[in-house]
Amino acid sequence: MYYSKSVFALGFTLFTIIGLEKSGKYLNYTLRNYYLSSNSKITNGTIINYVRINLVKAGQEDFYLIQFNDGEKLIERGLLIDYSDWDNDKGSEDFKMTQNGIVVNKVKGGKVNIQFSERFPSFLKIVE
Repeated sequence: MYYSKSVFALGFTLFTIIGLEKSGKYLNYTLRNYYLSSNSKITNGTIINYVRINLVKAGQEDFYLIQFNDGEKLIERGLLIDYSDWDNDKGSEDFKMTQNGIVVNKVKGGKVNIQFSERFPSFLKIVE
């Protein structure tokens, strides 16, 4: 009985951690949309790279590295590819994931229109 309580507690803890990680990612997406709904600008940007970052708890996250001018200076920011997919309600056609990394179907240097928050330029999204 003692071991079953420990296994249950461990399973519950892992389930809670995974749930909190997913909730945090969704809340950050919602916060980004909130800041983009007011005081935002649309400009041209360039996808300069696709980056995979290894995170301790979440595994791996893939980003578009986008360069754009905010009116004063040239800025490089990462856009989580999952957020771009959620914005478009579809999977990305620009790349595919393999065991060895990302295979890019769209040429780096592709021009995109982006919307970014004037207050927090790290909040951005690709607009059509």
